[in-house]
Amino acid sequence: MLELAQFNAEKHQIRQSIGKDGKIERTSTEVSKTQLTKIISLMSNLYRSYLMYRDSVFGQKINYSTYLKVFPSLDIIPRQRKMTMEYRVYIETFLEALENFY
Repeated sequence: MLELAQFNAEKHQIRQSIGKDGKIERTSTEVSKTQLTKIISLMSNLYRSYLMYRDSVFGQKINYSTYLKVFPSLDIIPRQRKMTMEYRVYIETFLEALENFY
């Protein structure tokens, strides 16, 4: 009796995963791979932004974990240093990374 109930439950799950047009829906694993790819891309771009920040005139020589805590606080960078082309490129690169994430 228990085996029959398990069989019926599995059959029901399979039927639910097949749409009306007969195509099997995407599994949550595929969605997870897509999300993981986006997250890895964002982390890579954030690290690139960190290197730009660390090596720039306006940045500080800090480690990556500190940068992740500090980077949202743009007010810590003096206004004079924000007027440089190097800062503009940094901000544009950072913005592009965030836009590509969404």
